[in-house]
Amino acid sequence: MARLTTLLAKHCPFRLLLCEGKFRYYPDGRLVVDHKSPMRFTRRQIRGILFDVRFVTNIDVDYTDDLDDTVNYIRWIVDSMNRSKHHALFNRPSAVGAWITPKAKDIHLWVLQAFPGIGPTLADNIIEYFGGIPLKWTCSVDELQRVARLSRERAKYLIDAFSTAPSEGSALTSLEQLKQRLRGK
Repeated sequence: MARLTTLLAKHCPFRLLLCEGKFRYYPDGRLVVDHKSPMRFTRRQIRGILFDVRFVTNIDVDYTDDLDDTVNYIRWIVDSMNRSKHHALFNRPSAVGAWITPKAKDIHLWVLQAFPGIGPTLADNIIEYFGGIPLKWTCSVDELQRVARLSRERAKYLIDAFSTAPSEGSALTSLEQLKQRLRGK
């Protein structure tokens, strides 16, 4: 292990030790290698080895459940490294409705919560007060569909999501109007 991790750290730009399966230990802390015989390594020693791999040799450690999971993990790593863009950390979950498909109010709640300082309660209060989301698109369906990889149906859905009020009443049309209303003007 020492020799291989040294070679890995020295010669590979992407370093990962992938452990297949869960470590299991006997009550006295010794590692179970197969179902019959204990090994001389203990839980404390295994933790020490993995700590050194992570923090001394700067090699990431990850785990898989079994052989099938290992194969899927390796395929995923290859696909991931071949992607030109990596933005999973910058995505937030989509709006979800009570019955899976989000309704207009679900989308409005989701959008408003993207603004700093607006949580679920305040977002709901804004929607209740204005009768919808006080925002609108500044383009037409035709203009929006010109965006690469955006179909006419999807463009219409997006524009309709802001155009349809979730309850009675009319939505305001700009952030400036929202600010004026919140200030009581």
